[in-house]
Amino acid sequence: MARLARLRPWLLLVVLTAALGLLWQQHRADQADPAFAPLAEFSLEARPRSGQYLFDYAGRLEYYREGAERYLEALRRQHGIEAMIVTLPDLPQGYGLDTLAVDLVNRWRIGSDSGGRGLLLLLIDSRQQARLEVGYALEPLFTDAFSGYIEDVQLGAYYRANDLGTGLVAVMEEIEARAQLQPIADEGATVALADSALLSGGAGAQRDLNAYQDDARVTPAAATLVPPGSVGEAGAATPDDAWQSMLRQWAGKPRAREPDIYSAMTRLAMGDPKHPDPRVIQALAHWQQADYEVLQDDDHALIWFGQRKGWDNAPFLFCRGATGWQFDIVHQRILVVMGSAPDWYVVAGDYPYLNLLPAVSLSSRKDMPPLPALRYRCSDDSAILSQMEQLQQRLKLAPNDPASLLELLRLRISTAQRPNLVQPLLQRLLALESIPPDALQYAAVYQINAFLQYRTALDFAERYSAQRPEDSWGYNMQGFLHYRLSQFEQALQAHRQALALEPASGYAHAQLARIYTQLYRRGETQVQRERYRRLAEAALGQALVTGEAGPVARLSRWVQARLGY
Repeated sequence: MARLARLRPWLLLVVLTAALGLLWQQHRADQADPAFAPLAEFSLEARPRSGQYLFDYAGRLEYYREGAERYLEALRRQHGIEAMIVTLPDLPQGYGLDTLAVDLVNRWRIGSDSGGRGLLLLLIDSRQQARLEVGYALEPLFTDAFSGYIEDVQLGAYYRANDLGTGLVAVMEEIEARAQLQPIADEGATVALADSALLSGGAGAQRDLNAYQDDARVTPAAATLVPPGSVGEAGAATPDDAWQSMLRQWAGKPRAREPDIYSAMTRLAMGDPKHPDPRVIQALAHWQQADYEVLQDDDHALIWFGQRKGWDNAPFLFCRGATGWQFDIVHQRILVVMGSAPDWYVVAGDYPYLNLLPAVSLSSRKDMPPLPALRYRCSDDSAILSQMEQLQQRLKLAPNDPASLLELLRLRISTAQRPNLVQPLLQRLLALESIPPDALQYAAVYQINAFLQYRTALDFAERYSAQRPEDSWGYNMQGFLHYRLSQFEQALQAHRQALALEPASGYAHAQLARIYTQLYRRGETQVQRERYRRLAEAALGQALVTGEAGPVARLSRWVQARLGY
């Protein structure tokens, strides 16, 4: 009997663990997003559900769903455009792409409640084809030239290169930017000028793609593993030299011997600088003529156009690598965020370059708790590239080796690589019977850095904390995500949990100061506001003692400005 009594606590623990597992699975099921729709519910006759704008019948948008839905809602709210994304595994029998798109717009009444202001982005997965169908009221703005550019050059090209995630983000940016022309579209000249930078010539899917085979804009940059210095002299002598060389090479007018201005990671992401991305070509003339200054410290530099609005005025980041100054695509992707056109942001966080902008207001969109495992330095490029090649060789021999998958995932996320290089690794790790907690941690960070998907990241952060409840990072991450979702009470609770584990967490104290400041601004009574003011001041005082000087100084200015100092 004594032996049986000793076993009972362990038996109870097993039962509780199983029950919690079932509850978690039920919670995940309850929280499932309806955007992934069973193909059986697809109907040409009517829209399956009202109030929904993303129907992923092909199951291709699982990892981009939150960002896509946020974008569709913003188009509806800010521009009065009912936009919809529909994916299908194949065309229904007897339908062509154009006919299907027209029928869906008409039968699903896309834009009918907004005076014909509807857009449909239709993706046919088996054919990797895209069609942008435009409602009649938007035709003067979203022209044939624009639709053709989206279908053939922008999304279509990335889709055919199996990089749908990158293409979808690019298309969202293009459509949002075009919608900004709406108030002056009646003049015609503005839209015509915008179209002049695009490929025109007919309806998208019917265009002869052979006519574009020699146009760099039709093919997204391909990864090319070219050793540094092999295309010219080793990196540039100064950041300004690197910038001017990059402009010449993008324009197809290189000198006889240019410096190698792409770091190894930049070359992996962007390919050959003589064949730039389509969006680069559109903005090239602006950059060639724009006034700028070089902001520089020992190892990092910004090409700074000032705080002028317009995506083309966002800064460019350069780092001093082992061979000289080169374009730093990794921090460019992480630090510089394109908001609703024409706004752009530099984000706060545990990153270099920020000390070059002491007076610039930074966005908190990616101000996550620091994670040293994902910290990147461009001086490590050659070593990182070599390590990735070794891991890829190992995975050829052992495709499901968890350690190799996890390390390659870490390297690809830390170097901000495209979704088609990250998602397959993450999917394989999440399919394991025992998911490494580090994979959940990296996935949470990736969802923010790549897509600003806070709800999706929160799921990963909660699962991480369930596996590592002793780590304050998980609770700080949850607190950050709840804050970004305006769930302030949950954010406070999460950061308090982090402080219970790590009382000297400067990050947690700083976030509490930020949250209390927001609650102060939203307080309905004077008593509430005074209480939140005192709490914000106390948390800021703790942050000043425990946090890093630079970020806390910025936070202090932010808090004091909003508390009315």
